[in-house]
Amino acid sequence: MQKTFTVYLLVLVIANFQIFVYPSFAAPETQISQTVQCQPDGNTLEMRKCASDQYQIADQKLNQTYQKLIGQLSPERKKRLIEAQRAWISFRDKTCSFESSQVLGGTAEPLLLTQCLANVTQQRVRDLQNYLAEIK
Repeated sequence: MQKTFTVYLLVLVIANFQIFVYPSFAAPETQISQTVQCQPDGNTLEMRKCASDQYQIADQKLNQTYQKLIGQLSPERKKRLIEAQRAWISFRDKTCSFESSQVLGGTAEPLLLTQCLANVTQQRVRDLQNYLAEIK
């Protein structure tokens, strides 16, 4: 009976630890983006803010361009674009994961990851814009 109670207590402590520690652990990332100003030559957090801003702009442009393009395609070409876009997302994520792994575990890893996401997304926007131009 004592052993069961100890195990139960340990499980309860671990569960409470996860409930109270992990949410506060994840929260600073959101707070950082709201409080840190973009400084390209600043500290790591300020550079991460710049990269995050660039990525958000590129992602918005990607979504806008994608919607314009898909609206002008035949059903078969829409299907193929959707398949290509899904494959591109996988490519983007794996490429940037690899690229940022040169500083794996370091404070610059999130910076390199976000910079890569911005760059690869900007290239995809150019690709989709070229497809749009070919249609017109």
